[in-house]
Amino acid sequence: MRGSGWWGMDKVRDRDDRPVRHHQMLHRLANRAQDLLYLPGLERFWLRRLRGRVLCLLYHRVGQPDRFPFLTWGGSPVITPDDLYRELACLRDAGVRFLVFGDLLRGEFPGPDEVGVIVSFDDGFRDVYGAGLAILDRLDIKGTVFQTTAMIQGVGSLTAGPPLRRGGTCQAEQDQRKPAHLSAPSGGDENLRLLWEHELYWLAYHPETFAHLKGLATEMLAGCPTGLSSKGLVDWLRDNVSPPRIEALLARVRNDLGTAETAAETAAELGVDLYPNVADIQAAARRGHEIGSHGHRHYPRERITTSLFEVELQTSAAILEAILGRRATCFSYPFNSFLPGDEAIAARYYNQVATVEGRPITPGDDRLRLPRCTWPGQQPNALRRRRWLLTGRV
Repeated sequence: MRGSGWWGMDKVRDRDDRPVRHHQMLHRLANRAQDLLYLPGLERFWLRRLRGRVLCLLYHRVGQPDRFPFLTWGGSPVITPDDLYRELACLRDAGVRFLVFGDLLRGEFPGPDEVGVIVSFDDGFRDVYGAGLAILDRLDIKGTVFQTTAMIQGVGSLTAGPPLRRGGTCQAEQDQRKPAHLSAPSGGDENLRLLWEHELYWLAYHPETFAHLKGLATEMLAGCPTGLSSKGLVDWLRDNVSPPRIEALLARVRNDLGTAETAAETAAELGVDLYPNVADIQAAARRGHEIGSHGHRHYPRERITTSLFEVELQTSAAILEAILGRRATCFSYPFNSFLPGDEAIAARYYNQVATVEGRPITPGDDRLRLPRCTWPGQQPNALRRRRWLLTGRV
């Protein structure tokens, strides 16, 4: 009978899904209607709402989306230089007061008639030090780069003292955990290789290596689903497996494919283009930009032990101090991942900690939990872009 087969079941499912689709459509329409609140001429209203507070904007990469597509595919957002210039020029023309986290630490909070803005970047890719900070320099804005220190070329040649606690010395156990490359110069540059997260994206993005990665993951990791897509596997690994175990998996993939030497050469070439060197960071600091820590190996806190979390804090603090000649004072959590009690651990090495909470910083906010707003990606119209710049949300 007509309608009793798969076609008929599809019609039933379509009817069942109507309320959900109707709700989604209403939500989209309501969201678009809110864009009308950001028509030209209404900026003063929204800026008044921000007076006495600091809107901290968070970006990651600055470049073209089609360059390093495996990173964009893996979830590392990239804003074009033209878009970044337009956004920051819009805020400059609106008369906001640009700050860095160190200004807040010194008590330089915006007055009741001022709007404060901090421009921050997480990870510290080389394009931030190139195209990104060049735009800030052009607009006479100082920014904050939260640097993942394992992504710095030349770290292996640094000589650094023990990782410093704020106002104290390290415990003996912590000194023993200090990585060897911090205590003595090395002949090579071990950092000319991809960070675990970026290598994972690279291997999963390319079909010729994904098949072997997937096979080894199901073999080595209990509970790994067998039917995952490349993106599904990346998400599952990040959400369920500790980074050191992922690093072991990636090393096994390289070894099994018999391309360790070729892979190392390719990764070194990518590393030169992707990651900053010591001179890039020092030059940015000399121009007045603030350099903070984003951890050492960009491990999500929820996937590692408390002791390893502290080692990551120590290591990054020591590397940045060796590069800058002074202690970095601010830190942001990789992946915005943190657990109860982590503020107290981070406070041993840094004066301020940044999170991502989608709201402005107020005078009453804890300096160990300063909220930021993540760039939401390319927006469909100028009204939506204005909405992001004036509220930190879309």
